Amino acid sequence: RPKRTFAESRGYSMKKSTLPARPIPYPDESPASILIRAAERNGYETVHNMIHFTGLNGNSAALPRLLNNLKNFLQLLGILGLSIVKPEEVLERGGPARKNLRRIMRHFYPVDLFRQSGAAYCPGCLHDKPYLGKIWMFRPYSTCHIHDTAILTACNTCGRELSIARGVLCECSHCKSDIRQALPKQPNQQASWIYDFVHQEGSAVEEFITIYTCATG
Repeated sequence: RPKRTFAESRGYSMKKSTLPARPIPYPDESPASILIRAAERNGYETVHNMIHFTGLNGNSAALPRLLNNLKNFLQLLGILGLSIVKPEEVLERGGPARKNLRRIMRHFYPVDLFRQSGAAYCPGCLHDKPYLGKIWMFRPYSTCHIHDTAILTACNTCGRELSIARGVLCECSHCKSDIRQALPKQPNQQASWIYDFVHQEGSAVEEFITIYTCATG
């Protein structure tokens, strides 16, 4: 008996609902970023509303599952007519039952070392180019290697965490502030060398995990 698709298993049709405006993905753009930019370009108030357009369940419980599962995410992109560059760099799973480890670029790390896609940002990077980077999903990457400032996870105005379903990429959905205007914060001691580490072959992943766990535990 053939396996049912994500949509079919939830009782939804597989109709293709291609969006009129489809943003061109950046090479290092995160899964949430392409969805938020698509919602913004097409005038949807939230990503939830855009997903409902496909006939799928776009509520707050379903969205994290879509953003954390490579197969389901690719299926959603296909329905919307969107694309993304190498989503497996942040969504591929590994380890026992393919649940315990998750990939970031070249290596696999424990899943608890990952932030939810769309929650973290660098104000300077958003000023340069309006998209969210894949590397921002990795918790140890706490300092931007370009601007040498701390990676933020909350609105600088109201202090609330950013919604991963927001309909405007650079705007806090709670207070409507422009998150690009956040004042730069001094980075902590987790240096930006982490960016180079995750892109290198043969890096000592187990040693890195041990050191990071001890430093933050």
